[in-house]
Amino acid sequence: MLSVLGTSQRELLQVLQRNKDGRTVDEIAGDIELSPTAVRQHLAALERRGYVQQVERRKTAGRPGFVFALSPAGNELFPRKYSWFTALVLGSLQREQGTDGLGQYLRGMAKSLAESLNADSENAEPRLRIAALAETMNQLGYDAELAHDDASGAEIRAYNCVYHHLARDYPQVCEFDLELMAQVSGRRVEHLECMVRGGQCCRFRLTGEN
Repeated sequence: MLSVLGTSQRELLQVLQRNKDGRTVDEIAGDIELSPTAVRQHLAALERRGYVQQVERRKTAGRPGFVFALSPAGNELFPRKYSWFTALVLGSLQREQGTDGLGQYLRGMAKSLAESLNADSENAEPRLRIAALAETMNQLGYDAELAHDDASGAEIRAYNCVYHHLARDYPQVCEFDLELMAQVSGRRVEHLECMVRGGQCCRFRLTGEN
């Protein structure tokens, strides 16, 4: 997030965000009223963190020059307001299909995603599928861990709800999680604890075959 950076580095990134083709050191220095030496220092720090990269700027004549531009990671530092749009879509689906229909729609989405994820793990041993599930959830941003997996069943804990605010208004989105976990793991899934409902994490128990 931009807020963790200093003022000069934020201003520098904002200049690059507004100049997609990149800027030279001297151009940036003029934009934010810093010395070229200070700009180089900030650019070096931002480049080490993966937020800035050097790209080629082709000229109409002569040799191409190199400028600094935002990297994909640098672009992601700027806010993306997806949640309001997602809420509009969920609200529209709920009005058209009802509460139960929305839940079924989300479960269908989870099944489709699971099919694309299960290509390599469909025939894997149950324990390997559980481990693959925890890894898949981490790739999706859930900050998940496999708490245990023994004869009594498995438990997965997720410490980041990727759509926390949406789930408050549309608890059906939790059905997406439950269906995805069931499809990937091949087990029945029970939601034991939920952060939206005041829990410290989201806890899921996985038992038997789905």
